[in-house]
Amino acid sequence: IEDLRRADLIVVISKDEEIQLRRRGLQNILWSPPLAEPSDFPLTSQVGITGSANRFNQEGIRWLSRAAIPQDIPVKIYGALAQFAQWPTVDKVGKYNDAHKPYRNCGVFLLPTALGMGVQIKTVEALAAGRAIVARTGAMRGLPSGDGAWIEVKTPEAMWEQAALFSRHADLREEQGGKARAYYQKHLDSRKILSDLRTAYSSLVQN
Repeated sequence: IEDLRRADLIVVISKDEEIQLRRRGLQNILWSPPLAEPSDFPLTSQVGITGSANRFNQEGIRWLSRAAIPQDIPVKIYGALAQFAQWPTVDKVGKYNDAHKPYRNCGVFLLPTALGMGVQIKTVEALAAGRAIVARTGAMRGLPSGDGAWIEVKTPEAMWEQAALFSRHADLREEQGGKARAYYQKHLDSRKILSDLRTAYSSLVQN
C-alpha cells in the first residue's frame, strides 16, 4: 500500500477496488472499467449465455443446470463454454468471430458466473447492447449499484423464471433493456472513459 501512496495515478477496473483504496486514504485513483461500444439491436425473444471455458464460467453453468429450463424459451450458448452445457434443447453455437453476434441474436442475457475477480467484460457488453439482463448475485461485481439496470437472482430457478418472463413478453424486455442502456450511458460510456483516461495521463505528463 505504501508503494501505491507514492504513485501519481492508480488506475483500477473495479469500483470495489476504488472504494477499498479510498477507505485506506488513497485519493489519486481513476476508475476505468473495460470498454464496450454501444450497439442497438432488436430485443428478440432469444435467451443468450456467453463465456470462455474457464473454471469460473463452468461453475456458473453447473449452478444454472441445477434447475430445469422452461421448455418454450429458445436458448443459445456462445463461446467455448457451450461444450459444458448439458441441456439437450439449447443451441450450442460455440465459437463466433463477430463480437456483436450474441447481442444481435439474443434480447435476453443470463449472467450465471459469480466467482472470480474484477469486472466481467460480458457484463459491460450486455449493458452496452441494452439487453434484458438476469444476473446471479455476484456476477455484476466491480460495477456501481445497478439501480434496476439488471435483475439479480440468488437461485437458478429464479434465473430461468425471469428469463422466461423476458422471453415471453416483449414489453418487459423493452423496459428492462432501456434501463440497461441508461445505466451504460451513465457509468460505462466508452467515450467518457477514454476521455477521462486521456485527461489523467495528460495531467501526469504536464506535471
